Amino acid sequence: MRAECREQVAKALGKRKLSAADSNRISSLYIRAQNTLARTDPDWIFKSAAERAEAIAQKTATDFAVQIAKNNQNIARDAIIKAQLQTEIYNHPKLNPVQVLMRKIAYFSDQSGIQSIEKQSQALHSRWMSLVADVFTKTQERFGMSVNKAMTDDIIRVMFGGKSDNPEITAMAKEVSAALEEMRLAFNRAGGNIKKLDNFGFMTSHDQKKVALTDQSEWVNDALAGLDRNQYVKETGELMDELELKSMLEEVYKTISTNGANKDLQVLTKQVKAPASPVGGRSKMANRHQESRALHFKDGDAWLAYQNKYGTYNEAGFHEILKNHTQRMSTEVAMMQNFGSNPRHTFESLLDEAKIKLKADPQNGLKHGEIDKQAHRAMSMYNTLDANTRAIDSTLGNVMGGLRALMVSSKLGGTTLTTFGDHASMKKVANMLGLSYTKSILPEYMKQLKQGATRDEALRFGLGITEMVGGMSRFGDADVVSSATKSGRFNARMQAFAATTMKLSG
Repeated sequence: MRAECREQVAKALGKRKLSAADSNRISSLYIRAQNTLARTDPDWIFKSAAERAEAIAQKTATDFAVQIAKNNQNIARDAIIKAQLQTEIYNHPKLNPVQVLMRKIAYFSDQSGIQSIEKQSQALHSRWMSLVADVFTKTQERFGMSVNKAMTDDIIRVMFGGKSDNPEITAMAKEVSAALEEMRLAFNRAGGNIKKLDNFGFMTSHDQKKVALTDQSEWVNDALAGLDRNQYVKETGELMDELELKSMLEEVYKTISTNGANKDLQVLTKQVKAPASPVGGRSKMANRHQESRALHFKDGDAWLAYQNKYGTYNEAGFHEILKNHTQRMSTEVAMMQNFGSNPRHTFESLLDEAKIKLKADPQNGLKHGEIDKQAHRAMSMYNTLDANTRAIDSTLGNVMGGLRALMVSSKLGGTTLTTFGDHASMKKVANMLGLSYTKSILPEYMKQLKQGATRDEALRFGLGITEMVGGMSRFGDADVVSSATKSGRFNARMQAFAATTMKLSG
């Protein structure tokens, strides 16, 4: 940021001079304000350089003041949360502090009286999934075993501002948009800061392997064809030209193809030039989801075209992308509600403190090994909840999952044969009791096989969401190992058949 720009911002803030730290923080806000005003102010191109500088400085100062207020709010809130956690973990009548932290992460059926993040996350997940339950049920086909892609494609088009002749499609698109907005607001209330995009349609999913295997120039040209160029404006208010857009997209390509490793290299380079403070080192969870969303597609068809070649939409499907986003948001919101804006830092500091205090107690002199095991397990549980674990070999995992599916399904072979025998016996028993099998027994079983309006209403209230999600996971599978996938689906169908048999057999 130029010296005159710093002076303008300092003047807008009412300060004589900006500190080095404030200057660095304001630089990014200044660039953002510059781009925002150039894109949104219709008279921007007619303003003089001095008028532009003053307007940018005023917006930067306003944004900076809001950011400071948000940071101060998070600091105060984090301090209160940590004090409450310390009171809770050190005053439990039966459990030691490490055991309490374990139960804060995951549910234990030992009646400890501790509400876990896992259960709180499930409650949020059920709430948000209930908002889109109609979308999931209405876009399913073949008794929930497949998804109507034509309908989900139309929903995407409407979410990106398109029109549909089907009012049901329009209503479902509004339901999904409303649910996504509620998630964003809940994340921000918990300490986050996700900006609202006026042209936001649906989450863009990238397949890193597809992008990495594609030549950079090819990816840039393909992405460029689907972008809304009105969203890319220079500080003068003029639209970016072809070369400027391609230069920007080349950086986006590097980020996607390296899975963000290029950003880590940039941070490392800065640390080498100016050694970072040894304190901290991890980014806050509250800062997630506000990374530069550089790809602004002009419409739903452009988004679908990108997904067809470089995304996961065709493989995973609309349901899976929305379900995974809901799961991630519900988990992160629950974690920030319980551990503050930087949950990992809070959890690790509390865990280290609890471990040291336990070992310092003479009564635990012979229990240091047990305490270390408990602490290690607590950290593993946190990493699992935060999705910070890595699969050793995804192909091996898929193959072993397929093997397990085959083994389980092979044990259900006798179910088919026993089904008819059970009903023959029931018919005889019904006759002995003077009941008509066709009028009294069979109709009751058939009622259980129908979903009906009652089940749909229950889903809207968040009831049965786990069952619905489980069904999507079973029948919406899209593994890369086809044999494992097919056997998994076969196993799922056999499990469903077994469940039906259990209903029919009483």
